[in-house]
Amino acid sequence: MKRIKKRTIMLMVALPLLGVGVLFSLIAFDRLSNSSKPLIELSVIVRDSDSSLWTAARKGMEQAAADYGAELRFLTLTASNSSEDQKKLLDREISNGADAIVIAPVDPAALGDAVQAAASVASMVTIDTDMSEYGADACVSVDNSLLALSLGNAALAGTQDGDSVIVAYSSQANTLTQLLIDETSKALREGDRKVILCSADRIGMYLNYSPPDAIIAVDSDALERVARLVQSADAQPLIYGNGVTSDIAHYLEIGIIEMIAAKNEYASGYLAVQAAVQKALNEKVAPIEYLPFYFVTNETMYEPDYQKLLFPVS
Repeated sequence: MKRIKKRTIMLMVALPLLGVGVLFSLIAFDRLSNSSKPLIELSVIVRDSDSSLWTAARKGMEQAAADYGAELRFLTLTASNSSEDQKKLLDREISNGADAIVIAPVDPAALGDAVQAAASVASMVTIDTDMSEYGADACVSVDNSLLALSLGNAALAGTQDGDSVIVAYSSQANTLTQLLIDETSKALREGDRKVILCSADRIGMYLNYSPPDAIIAVDSDALERVARLVQSADAQPLIYGNGVTSDIAHYLEIGIIEMIAAKNEYASGYLAVQAAVQKALNEKVAPIEYLPFYFVTNETMYEPDYQKLLFPVS
């Protein structure tokens, strides 16, 4: 009787251990089979020399790369808004065997031939600027014409007929920036505002000698610089802008910036990499609609939905 009990106890202990061992073997085998699957070589080419402007988008890209099985190379330029740098990187990455490319084009016309050649051997997804006519497979973007019009209308609501509004930018070499400048300026002129186009580098001159009633910064780099200058200046024009960084969120919080247009940068990065990998694997890529954008003020910035846009990386 004692022997039977002892054997029963031994079986009660051994069987669960055996089950755990089998389960562990299955998990180990599954991981081994997954790890043996080759990763998609994916290169991301942005239009800036400063990667901090892409922090949230990069987090989204890295998550999509992990989810869909890609090895991500994130590449910045030696000089911001250099089409020549982008062409060199594009040619190099294709020569090195990249299966997929995500690119934020500086100038589609200047990059057209290079993108067309790359798209013939790798999947190609663009950010902010559509290059489907050159063979790109998809574009992840907001409706930039609508965004520019909305920025112009916001400044119209905060100013009066005849007031002066500076439209500030970091570089006109960027085709996207030029579109935003043109469309925003058009809305302001139609609203009877005096429009001044000015590089962010020269804003200090106006603040010291001829302060405007408002400033619209059409990109995040220009918006940061404008806010920094206005904070230390006697003149305090209304500031509206496009883009989100940690510094921009700070200036919005302390009231230097009146309002910003923000999109979900994390989602933008994720969708771009997702589409590029799916196309590289010859999977069906769902059409990508325009991403939404949102206007955020000091009063609304801590609403839950807007916190995700302003503080996406904790």
